[in-house]
Amino acid sequence: MNLLSSYEMASSRKFVQAARSADVIADIGTNLGWFTCLAANANPKAQVFGFELDRANYELCKRNVSINQLTNVVLRHAAVSNAPGKMAYGKTDDSNASAMHRLGNQTGNLFEVQAITLDEYFRGREYPSLLKIDVEGAEQLVLEGMPKILQADTVRTIFIEIHPLWLRNLGGSVPAVMNILSAAGFDVFSLGHRVTNASEKPVVLSELKAIDTGGEMLVARRRT
Repeated sequence: MNLLSSYEMASSRKFVQAARSADVIADIGTNLGWFTCLAANANPKAQVFGFELDRANYELCKRNVSINQLTNVVLRHAAVSNAPGKMAYGKTDDSNASAMHRLGNQTGNLFEVQAITLDEYFRGREYPSLLKIDVEGAEQLVLEGMPKILQADTVRTIFIEIHPLWLRNLGGSVPAVMNILSAAGFDVFSLGHRVTNASEKPVVLSELKAIDTGGEMLVARRRT
Protein backbone atom coordinates (compact mmCIF):
# COMPACT_ATOMS: atom_id res chain seq x y z
CA MET A 1 0.00 0.00 0.00
CA ASN A 2 1.37 3.39 -1.02
CA LEU A 3 0.50 5.42 2.07
CA LEU A 4 0.52 8.85 0.43
CA SER A 5 -1.14 8.19 -2.90
CA SER A 6 -4.52 8.02 -4.61
CA TYR A 7 -7.87 8.74 -3.06
CA GLU A 8 -9.41 11.16 -0.53
CA MET A 9 -6.25 13.23 -0.60
CA ALA A 10 -7.58 16.32 1.20
CA SER A 11 -8.90 14.38 4.18
CA SER A 12 -5.88 12.07 4.13
CA ARG A 13 -3.42 14.96 4.37
CA LYS A 14 -5.30 16.62 7.21
CA PHE A 15 -5.69 13.30 8.99
CA VAL A 16 -1.94 12.66 8.78
CA GLN A 17 -1.25 16.10 10.22
CA ALA A 18 -3.51 15.37 13.17
CA ALA A 19 -2.12 11.85 13.64
CA ARG A 20 1.44 13.11 14.10
CA SER A 21 0.53 14.71 17.44
CA ALA A 22 -1.97 12.10 18.69
CA ASP A 23 -1.14 9.53 21.36
CA VAL A 24 -4.13 7.26 20.74
CA ILE A 25 -6.01 7.05 17.43
CA ALA A 26 -9.25 5.20 16.67
CA ASP A 27 -10.31 4.29 13.12
CA ILE A 28 -13.98 3.32 13.11
CA GLY A 29 -14.75 1.53 9.86
CA THR A 30 -11.27 0.65 8.67
CA ASN A 31 -12.40 -0.91 5.39
CA LEU A 32 -9.11 -2.10 3.86
CA GLY A 33 -7.00 -0.05 6.28
CA TRP A 34 -6.13 3.17 4.42
CA PHE A 35 -6.52 5.53 7.36
CA THR A 36 -5.32 2.94 9.86
CA CYS A 37 -2.05 2.54 7.98
CA LEU A 38 -1.74 6.28 7.42
CA ALA A 39 -2.03 6.92 11.15
CA ALA A 40 0.34 4.16 12.23
CA ASN A 41 2.93 5.16 9.66
CA ALA A 42 2.69 8.90 10.41
CA ASN A 43 3.13 8.37 14.15
CA PRO A 44 4.88 5.11 15.12
CA LYS A 45 4.68 6.13 18.80
CA ALA A 46 0.89 6.29 18.77
CA GLN A 47 -1.46 3.43 19.56
CA VAL A 48 -3.84 2.90 16.65
CA PHE A 49 -7.09 0.99 17.18
CA GLY A 50 -9.07 -0.11 14.11
CA PHE A 51 -12.63 -1.47 14.03
CA GLU A 52 -14.21 -3.15 11.01
CA LEU A 53 -17.52 -5.01 10.88
CA ASP A 54 -16.95 -6.99 7.67
CA ARG A 55 -14.82 -10.11 8.07
CA ALA A 56 -13.28 -9.98 4.58
CA ASN A 57 -12.30 -6.32 4.95
CA TYR A 58 -10.98 -7.02 8.44
CA GLU A 59 -8.69 -9.75 7.11
CA LEU A 60 -7.43 -7.53 4.28
CA CYS A 61 -6.84 -4.69 6.73
CA LYS A 62 -4.75 -7.05 8.86
CA ARG A 63 -2.80 -8.02 5.77
CA ASN A 64 -2.13 -4.39 4.84
CA VAL A 65 -0.97 -3.64 8.38
CA SER A 66 1.39 -6.62 8.19
CA ILE A 67 2.70 -5.75 4.73
CA ASN A 68 3.55 -2.26 5.96
CA GLN A 69 5.22 -3.74 9.08
CA LEU A 70 3.16 -1.58 11.41
CA THR A 71 3.50 -2.85 14.97
CA ASN A 72 1.45 -0.16 16.73
CA VAL A 73 -1.97 -1.27 15.43
CA VAL A 74 -4.68 -3.24 17.24
CA LEU A 75 -7.58 -4.42 15.09
CA ARG A 76 -11.02 -5.58 16.21
CA HIS A 77 -13.60 -7.36 14.06
CA ALA A 78 -16.77 -5.71 15.34
CA ALA A 79 -19.45 -3.18 14.53
CA VAL A 80 -19.24 -0.01 16.63
CA SER A 81 -22.70 1.11 17.75
CA ASN A 82 -24.65 2.58 20.69
CA ALA A 83 -25.15 -0.72 22.52
CA PRO A 84 -23.46 -4.13 22.71
CA GLY A 85 -25.01 -7.20 21.13
CA LYS A 86 -25.43 -8.82 17.76
CA MET A 87 -26.20 -6.79 14.64
CA ALA A 88 -26.98 -7.77 11.05
CA TYR A 89 -25.62 -6.16 7.93
CA GLY A 90 -26.09 -6.73 4.23
CA LYS A 91 -23.40 -7.04 1.61
CA THR A 92 -23.96 -6.92 -2.13
CA ASP A 93 -21.30 -9.52 -2.96
CA ASP A 94 -19.53 -11.59 -0.30
CA SER A 95 -16.77 -12.49 -2.76
CA ASN A 96 -15.66 -8.86 -3.02
CA ALA A 97 -14.16 -7.33 0.11
CA SER A 98 -14.72 -3.82 -1.19
CA ALA A 99 -18.38 -4.44 -2.04
CA MET A 100 -21.05 -2.29 -0.43
CA HIS A 101 -21.81 -3.36 3.11
CA ARG A 102 -23.50 -1.52 5.94
CA LEU A 103 -25.74 -1.94 8.94
CA GLY A 104 -29.40 -1.68 8.03
CA ASN A 105 -28.79 -2.87 4.47
CA GLN A 106 -31.06 -5.86 3.94
CA THR A 107 -30.09 -6.54 0.33
CA GLY A 108 -27.61 -9.10 -0.90
CA ASN A 109 -26.07 -11.53 1.58
CA LEU A 110 -26.84 -10.98 5.27
CA PHE A 111 -24.20 -11.41 7.96
CA GLU A 112 -24.16 -11.15 11.74
CA VAL A 113 -21.48 -9.33 13.68
CA GLN A 114 -20.76 -8.50 17.31
CA ALA A 115 -21.47 -4.87 18.21
CA ILE A 116 -19.55 -2.87 20.81
CA THR A 117 -19.53 0.70 22.10
CA LEU A 118 -16.42 2.83 22.21
CA ASP A 119 -17.06 3.83 25.82
CA GLU A 120 -17.02 0.17 26.83
CA TYR A 121 -14.03 -0.75 24.67
CA PHE A 122 -11.89 2.10 25.99
CA ARG A 123 -12.94 1.67 29.61
CA GLY A 124 -9.66 1.30 31.50
CA ARG A 125 -7.70 2.41 28.43
CA GLU A 126 -6.44 5.83 27.44
CA TYR A 127 -9.05 7.63 25.37
CA PRO A 128 -8.24 8.47 21.74
CA SER A 129 -7.36 12.05 20.90
CA LEU A 130 -8.08 11.51 17.20
CA LEU A 131 -10.89 9.52 15.61
CA LYS A 132 -11.96 8.75 12.06
CA ILE A 133 -15.51 7.51 11.63
CA ASP A 134 -16.70 6.12 8.30
CA VAL A 135 -19.51 3.66 8.93
CA GLU A 136 -21.93 4.06 6.02
CA GLY A 137 -24.86 5.59 7.92
CA ALA A 138 -24.15 4.38 11.47
CA GLU A 139 -22.43 7.66 12.41
CA GLN A 140 -25.05 8.64 15.00
CA LEU A 141 -25.00 5.17 16.58
CA VAL A 142 -21.21 5.41 17.03
CA LEU A 143 -21.46 8.85 18.66
CA GLU A 144 -24.31 7.73 20.93
CA GLY A 145 -22.08 4.91 22.18
CA MET A 146 -19.22 7.20 23.23
CA PRO A 147 -20.65 9.99 25.48
CA LYS A 148 -17.85 9.64 28.05
CA ILE A 149 -15.17 9.85 25.38
CA LEU A 150 -16.83 12.84 23.73
CA GLN A 151 -16.97 14.74 26.99
CA ALA A 152 -13.33 14.03 27.82
CA ASP A 153 -10.86 16.77 26.97
CA THR A 154 -8.61 14.07 25.51
CA VAL A 155 -10.47 14.00 22.20
CA ARG A 156 -9.33 16.89 20.02
CA THR A 157 -10.31 16.00 16.44
CA ILE A 158 -12.88 13.75 14.78
CA PHE A 159 -13.00 13.06 11.05
CA ILE A 160 -16.50 11.81 10.30
CA GLU A 161 -18.02 10.96 6.95
CA ILE A 162 -21.73 11.71 6.87
CA HIS A 163 -24.07 9.56 4.72
CA PRO A 164 -27.44 11.34 5.05
CA LEU A 165 -29.63 8.76 3.27
CA TRP A 166 -28.19 5.74 5.06
CA LEU A 167 -28.13 7.72 8.31
CA ARG A 168 -31.91 8.17 8.05
CA ASN A 169 -32.36 4.47 7.30
CA LEU A 170 -30.85 3.70 10.71
CA GLY A 171 -33.06 6.20 12.51
CA GLY A 172 -30.53 9.03 12.63
CA SER A 173 -30.29 12.47 11.06
CA VAL A 174 -27.70 15.03 10.07
CA PRO A 175 -28.98 17.63 12.62
CA ALA A 176 -28.81 15.03 15.40
CA VAL A 177 -25.19 14.22 14.58
CA MET A 178 -24.32 17.91 14.49
CA ASN A 179 -26.10 18.48 17.81
CA ILE A 180 -24.21 15.66 19.52
CA LEU A 181 -20.87 17.06 18.40
CA SER A 182 -21.77 20.67 19.22
CA ALA A 183 -23.05 19.76 22.68
CA ALA A 184 -19.80 17.91 23.37
CA GLY A 185 -17.79 21.06 22.59
CA PHE A 186 -16.86 20.63 18.94
CA ASP A 187 -17.05 22.98 15.97
CA VAL A 188 -17.76 21.11 12.76
CA PHE A 189 -16.50 21.96 9.28
CA SER A 190 -17.04 20.45 5.85
CA LEU A 191 -13.95 19.11 4.14
CA GLY A 192 -15.37 17.73 0.92
CA HIS A 193 -14.69 14.23 -0.33
CA ARG A 194 -12.32 12.61 -2.81
CA VAL A 195 -10.77 15.91 -3.81
CA THR A 196 -7.09 16.75 -3.98
CA ASN A 197 -7.38 20.15 -2.36
CA ALA A 198 -10.01 21.50 0.00
CA SER A 199 -10.32 24.05 2.74
CA GLU A 200 -12.47 23.66 5.81
CA LYS A 201 -15.73 25.54 5.41
CA PRO A 202 -18.90 25.95 7.47
CA VAL A 203 -21.36 23.10 7.26
CA VAL A 204 -24.52 23.89 5.28
CA LEU A 205 -27.22 21.52 6.55
CA SER A 206 -29.40 21.90 3.47
CA GLU A 207 -26.52 20.78 1.25
CA LEU A 208 -25.78 17.76 3.43
CA LYS A 209 -29.42 16.73 3.54
CA ALA A 210 -29.59 16.92 -0.25
CA ILE A 211 -26.88 14.26 -0.69
CA ASP A 212 -28.39 11.06 -2.08
CA THR A 213 -26.31 7.89 -1.75
CA GLY A 214 -22.91 9.54 -1.34
CA GLY A 215 -21.14 11.00 1.65
CA GLU A 216 -19.40 14.13 2.85
CA MET A 217 -16.30 14.24 5.02
CA LEU A 218 -16.57 16.54 8.03
CA VAL A 219 -13.95 17.42 10.60
CA ALA A 220 -14.94 18.24 14.17
CA ARG A 221 -12.45 20.23 16.23
CA ARG A 222 -12.77 20.81 19.97
CA ARG A 223 -13.34 24.42 20.85
CA THR A 224 -10.44 26.09 22.62
